[in-house]
Order: sequence, then C-alpha cells, then structure tokens
Amino acid sequence: MHLFDVLPPYVLSILAFAGTYCLIFAYYKQYHVQIVMKYGYETTGTVVDTYQDPWNKESVCLVVDYIAKTGTGGIFKYYSNGYPLPCPYEIGQEVKIWIKPDKLRSTGRAALEDEQPGKLPIILFSCGLVMCLLSYPEIIRRIFNLLLNNVTV
Repeated sequence: MHLFDVLPPYVLSILAFAGTYCLIFAYYKQYHVQIVMKYGYETTGTVVDTYQDPWNKESVCLVVDYIAKTGTGGIFKYYSNGYPLPCPYEIGQEVKIWIKPDKLRSTGRAALEDEQPGKLPIILFSCGLVMCLLSYPEIIRRIFNLLLNNVTV
C-alpha cells in the first residue's frame, strides 16, 4: 500500500492546481517591477507617508501619490513594498513611478524603479514547489496504473 493511496483523486488535483498557481503567482510577484516598467508608462509621484513594514521590522514602506494618465484621472495612492532602513526617500520627495494600465483597476498596476519584491515570492515558490512535488508524481503514478491495468493484448 502506497502512502497516498488513501487520498481521493480530487484532493491531489486541488493540491496540484494550488501548487501550480502558487508557482505562477510567485514568478509574477518576483518580476512585477520589471513587467510594469516594460509595459507601463513613467510618471512622477510624491512620497506622502512612510510606515513600518508589518512583516519586516528592519524596513519601511512608502505611500506615494500620483496622477494616472488613463482611466478616470485624479490622484491615486500607491503603497510600496519595503525598503531597507535607512530609507532612500523622504516625505515630500518626488519619485519616478511606473503605471501599467489595467482594465480591471482604474489605477492600473504601479511600481517604483528600485522597489524590491519582498519575501512573498520566496514563500509562494516554496509552498508551490512542495505542493507540486507531493501531488504530480502521485497523479502520474495513478494515470500509469490505470493505463497499464486497462491494456489488453
């Protein structure tokens, strides 16, 4: 008896789907800044506030006001990922911000030039890898067992 034989197929399918989704989302979050800078447009914003990063006490996050060139216009706020202390920006300082227009969000997707992805991509990648390594080999084993048991010569 195999360890995973007690699991129904739908549990393995859900685990495989969740693991694959985590891997894809980890890739997106890792390269978010590069994607926004490549496909977006540059504008300027003003740092209006900073706050302590709740996940990392050794970094600070920025709040940037900017004006979007598309959508409804107006002033929007962008909350950045963490910057290591001491922060390279001060309140009131003008910064370059890139905006990638998005049909689902009137503000689009935003990123600062030197923004770091943080810890989320590493956590998502680790969880996704574990889920995929647990589920895909078992799914493949079950498929081969079905194929080999149904073959008639």
